[in-house]
Amino acid sequence: MGNPENRGTRRQLRGVRISPVRIITACIIALFAVAVGAALAGHGYTATRWGDDGIRSMYAVGAICLGAAVAAFLPVALVAARWPGQIGNAAVAATAIRLLLTMSAAGIYQVMYKPHLTSFLFWAVIYYCLLLAVETGFNLLLVRRHYRNPLRSNGGQATHRLPTEFPA
Repeated sequence: MGNPENRGTRRQLRGVRISPVRIITACIIALFAVAVGAALAGHGYTATRWGDDGIRSMYAVGAICLGAAVAAFLPVALVAARWPGQIGNAAVAATAIRLLLTMSAAGIYQVMYKPHLTSFLFWAVIYYCLLLAVETGFNLLLVRRHYRNPLRSNGGQATHRLPTEFPA
């Protein structure tokens, strides 16, 4: 089955550990790429549907969501490098920070600049969900990098046993 030279390659790749710096760099690049890709993909639709005001709103909310996503990921990057045992807490906190930053910045922008609200809200949902998916995926990579499954790392044997008898 397959090339005999490639046997065991998958098993060998599982043991490769990617440094947190590379994961963090890849996340920030992916966030920018997804935001730019969404802007390019939606430019034509937004221009025909809402005109120039809609395009300005799309770019503004894209910048707000991207800025909040990068700003919320920075604490995760710091914790991954300094205190890897707390990476799970940092990933959850980053989601809350991101939500608060996005809501605050979007509210301030709406009050100060009066954007085209339909385009603004339409693109806010799209950008927020796309960037959240990217950031969550990279947070999971960082969390899984630190916390290993005890059943896989111990040859399938459980490392923690549940008590069968309880004290009275």
